[in-house]
Amino acid sequence: MRKILFGVVAMSLVIGSVAYAEDFIVVRSSDPRIAKSTTFNAGERVYLAKGHSMTVINAAGSLSTYQGATGGIVLPAGVAASNPNRLSGLLALLQRPQQRRTFGAMRGGRYDDDPSCPKPAELITIDAIVAADGEGCTGAAQAALETLTASQK
Repeated sequence: MRKILFGVVAMSLVIGSVAYAEDFIVVRSSDPRIAKSTTFNAGERVYLAKGHSMTVINAAGSLSTYQGATGGIVLPAGVAASNPNRLSGLLALLQRPQQRRTFGAMRGGRYDDDPSCPKPAELITIDAIVAADGEGCTGAAQAALETLTASQK
């Protein structure tokens, strides 16, 4: 019984460590097979079609753009995370649908014209974008992320 319990605990630790090992998040892709918010591990081969490109953010918070090649590309290994909440916050922002303004009552969150929300032009780092999203300024954060990734060619 003890061996079975030990095996189950060991297996859950292995599966859990694999689930949280993502080192890259796709923030922009021209390849329809690679969706925004897809996660990859460091050193992983990505089958990015020739003629397409993708922009990823790594665990350290820097953006990189890769061009497709025959046989795909291999993402760099050995990226150290300086802020463990950065990728999880960014992933939540990317997976959230675009914010839309509706007529009528508002429940939770803020509108982007709320004076306490920063303007998208003021959000120039990934950490500032994630922080603004965490404070309820999702529309401003999404617009700032779009602007930041569009400038990365």
